[in-house]
Amino acid sequence: MALKMNVTDNAGHVHTDSYVIIVSSNLARKPSETKWRRMIEVRAFKNKTERNKGALAKCIESSQVDRFKVEDVAPDAETKKPIAQAYDDLKTGKVKNGGAVFVGAMDA
Repeated sequence: MALKMNVTDNAGHVHTDSYVIIVSSNLARKPSETKWRRMIEVRAFKNKTERNKGALAKCIESSQVDRFKVEDVAPDAETKKPIAQAYDDLKTGKVKNGGAVFVGAMDA
């Protein structure tokens, strides 16, 4: 699975309908806190064709979409599919990230 997203790269260029995939999804909390948060790491590509180049694929360098955070996640509600849950969090707008705009889901 992947998401379409408008991404502004670090040089200020806007890439419309970029191909965004989740690389990792982890639950974390500070020892002094009781609330958990999901940390989602993503990669953005110009399109699916670029992503399919494998090791030769060039990512869009953007601090806007490196990582996303979902606050107050219940660890007992965590599914056995953390990547699928992360995609759901991104699609439903539960993430905290300045300026990221998801424009739809697409098949992997």
